[in-house]
Amino acid sequence: MARDDVYERLIESNRRLISENERLRRELEYYHICYGRIIPELPQFCSATVPEKTLNGEDKASSQSAVTRSSSVAEKISLFRSLFKGREDVYARRWYSKKSGKSGYRPVCLNEWKSRLCDKSKVKCSECKNRLFAPLDDEALYRHLSGQDEHAADVVGIYPVTNDDGCYFLAFDFDGKNWQSEVSAVRALFGQ
Repeated sequence: MARDDVYERLIESNRRLISENERLRRELEYYHICYGRIIPELPQFCSATVPEKTLNGEDKASSQSAVTRSSSVAEKISLFRSLFKGREDVYARRWYSKKSGKSGYRPVCLNEWKSRLCDKSKVKCSECKNRLFAPLDDEALYRHLSGQDEHAADVVGIYPVTNDDGCYFLAFDFDGKNWQSEVSAVRALFGQ
């Protein structure tokens, strides 16, 4: 095969791949999927935006700009707060025991292990009269979104039902043997 023929075939193959990449990028952007999030070492070619309407039909600010990989930390935290809105006066943090391998979540207390205020060895947190819940702040959300702790002890759990009994998002966990029938039941409930 002549060298020019090989070159022309490579050029045509390159054109087809570029065209396919552009089509896939448009499809990912349509679904607000940024593959820079999936494969971090790749540049981000699309942006995730705040939905135009919330589940309860409230309008989002149409002037709100897109949040991308290059957005500021404050913008990313603001987007997270707008999507996962819950109680602001309390949050939970994941704990992990190296000794037992167990983990779970508990509300963050500002008096935890402070002398004369906290003695977990004698009083359960739920029964402690000195319990003082920490409000959900940007620092906790930054640690959550950064995910630096090897045992995920920086993961935040929020309480989605607000103090006025409102709820802005739902989360479902389908696992176990019957997960498919559970998914079908939820789909039927929402008319899908």
